[in-house]
Amino acid sequence: MSDDAPSRANAPTPGPDPQALHSLVNRALAAPPGADALDRAAAALAGLTGSDIALVAVMCEDRMVFVGSHGLSEPWRTLREAPLSYSFCRHTARLGGLFVLEDASTHELVRDGVWPSELGVAAYAGTALRQGETVVGSLCLISHRPRAWSTADLGALQAFAELAEGEVAARLERCSPPTSTPQQE
Repeated sequence: MSDDAPSRANAPTPGPDPQALHSLVNRALAAPPGADALDRAAAALAGLTGSDIALVAVMCEDRMVFVGSHGLSEPWRTLREAPLSYSFCRHTARLGGLFVLEDASTHELVRDGVWPSELGVAAYAGTALRQGETVVGSLCLISHRPRAWSTADLGALQAFAELAEGEVAARLERCSPPTSTPQQE
């Protein structure tokens, strides 16, 4: 199931500044697990939907960084990152919207991946996180057993994605290098 999330479509704007994205990733990696507003949002979303794991992931060239997480086991909880090749998020990003799997063991894109075996990912629901027209990551829900995601679960995922996009945008703004303004004479 996929959806291009028209409720979050914005006028085309440039993607995040690469230096700001790098700074955001470094700050996320330095933060202790559970101490962040995005960690708390992930915990709330997991609780609301009855999911085992919720992640706010920002994607870099070869990895995803968990700028918010709940329910991860070690070593992922402390590392706060994983190779992009492990990720269901890359499929969510490619679709640019909603990517839903009720039983990951039957889907050809992911059934032989690392996440199903290492994290016990049996069901997944994720949506792309955007900055302007650029997909920068995903917000996802994971269950250790196959499950049907309800309309309420997917609605909560979309609503929390809007919040996560706003928080990521604010952090990117704080991390962006200052712009110079011409001096008045």
